[in-house]
Amino acid sequence: MDLTMSVVLNADGSVSVTAESNLPDGTELGSSVFQEGAFLAQDSQTLHGGSASFGPFSDEGGPIPPGTYEVSVTMPIARNQPDEVKATIGEAGENLTGPLVSEESITGDAVVSVSDQLVVP
Repeated sequence: MDLTMSVVLNADGSVSVTAESNLPDGTELGSSVFQEGAFLAQDSQTLHGGSASFGPFSDEGGPIPPGTYEVSVTMPIARNQPDEVKATIGEAGENLTGPLVSEESITGDAVVSVSDQLVVP
């Protein structure tokens, strides 16, 4: 199972995230830009043609303040995915394998996540 993301700091100071994956089309993904105690922006999109675009993330329409952020793209728990996606990945994501797959602590469902740091000067 593959999930990659690219992060772009736009000219206006906002952040755009693009994900590419071999998960089935229709998979619901979420993305966030996060700084502990200071900033959180989130967006949800559906995978189509192997990709999904999130954002642009901003600070109430303005540039994101300088600092270090964690940027992530996640496929939330499998049981909340559409039926056509679960038909491929399994009811609880049991068909998903690879280093980006982990088990959600409450449900035991598989989740898929990739993250990286972004430094905004």
